[in-house]
Amino acid sequence: MSKLQKPVRQDYIAKVRYINNLPPPPLNPKFLKYNTTTPLTPAQENEYLLSSLFRKENFNPYIAQIDEEYGMPLNVLQVAGFLDGLAKNALSANNSVPLHAKDRALLRDAGVGKINKLEPGVSFLRRTEYIAERLASAKPEEKPLAKREPANDRVDPDSQLLAVEQSFDDAQKSLDNYKELRHPRKTKLRATAAFPLLPDTGLMDTTFMAVKFTGLALMSRELQAQRSREKGKFDEQLHRDALTCAVYRPITSEDGEWVSVYQMKDKAALQELKSKLDSTEKEQPANLLDGDDTDAPAYRFRHHKNYDMLYHPFSKPYEELALKFVSESGETKSLLAV
Repeated sequence: MSKLQKPVRQDYIAKVRYINNLPPPPLNPKFLKYNTTTPLTPAQENEYLLSSLFRKENFNPYIAQIDEEYGMPLNVLQVAGFLDGLAKNALSANNSVPLHAKDRALLRDAGVGKINKLEPGVSFLRRTEYIAERLASAKPEEKPLAKREPANDRVDPDSQLLAVEQSFDDAQKSLDNYKELRHPRKTKLRATAAFPLLPDTGLMDTTFMAVKFTGLALMSRELQAQRSREKGKFDEQLHRDALTCAVYRPITSEDGEWVSVYQMKDKAALQELKSKLDSTEKEQPANLLDGDDTDAPAYRFRHHKNYDMLYHPFSKPYEELALKFVSESGETKSLLAV
C-alpha cells in the first residue's frame, strides 16, 4: 500500500513575449526646459512650453486666458456679499422651485400609470436635506396607554417553581395522548410512540472514554494466541466478557503516555458484574457518609497488558447524547443521537 503524500502546490510559470511591430521614432525626443524655481507670468510660461512645431499665433483663440483662475474663483472670500451678511444673495435660496408640468413625467416611477399631482417635492433637485428627521417629526405621537400591565418576567422562586411543574404536566399529557402530537411543518405525520427522557443522576459524575485499538493492538490476534496456548480449555466467551468489563487506566508520566488494561479472571464474578452492567433496573445511589458498606460486592481486577496511547481530548464534550429505551416487555434499544 503506497503511503499518502502531502500534496505539493506547483505554480506554472510561462514566459510571455510581446511583439512590437511599430517602427522606431524618426527623431529623438525633445526635452522641454520647464522652469520651477523662477516665478514667471503665465504669458512667458506659455511661450517657453510651446515648441517650434506649434506656434502661438495658431492657437491664440484657444488659449485666451481670462484671469489667473480661468474664470472659476476658488477663494470664497472674494465672493460679493459673503462677508457682508448677504449670503442669501450669493448662495442658492432654500426655496422649493416649482416643477413644470411637462417635466413631471420624467420623475414618474416605472410601472406607475397615473401621476399624482399632490406628490411632495423631489429631494435630489434641491440641496441636501435630512428627509428622515422630517418624516419622523411628521408622524403623530402615539398616545400613552391609560393602564399598562406590569411585565411578568417570572424571576421570583414561586413563578419559577410553577413553570417547572407546568413543564412536567405538559410532558405527561404528551405521553398519555401522544396521538394528538403534530409535527410543526409536516402536518400529515403522526406520533406512534412516546418515551420519557429523564436524567440519570447516577452517571452524571462518571467520565467515559472511547477506546479504539488499531494496528497490532487488535484483540482477534490475542484471542488466536490464547486459543493456541489453552487449546481445549479455551473459553472464548469468557475472554470476550473480560474484555467488555475491562478497566482502562490512562497513565501520563515523564516517561510517556500509555494505558493499562485490567481484567477479571474469576468466571462467576465476571458474569455477576456483566449482568449488573447490562441491567436496566434503577440503581440506588450509595451514601458515602454512612461509612464502609460491608455488604457491597468487591471485584478483583488483575493487570493484563499495557498499550501505547494517543490521547485526543474531545473539544465538545456535550455534543453527543446516548439514549437507552426500555420498553414494558423488557427489550432494550440503544440509540446515539448527535
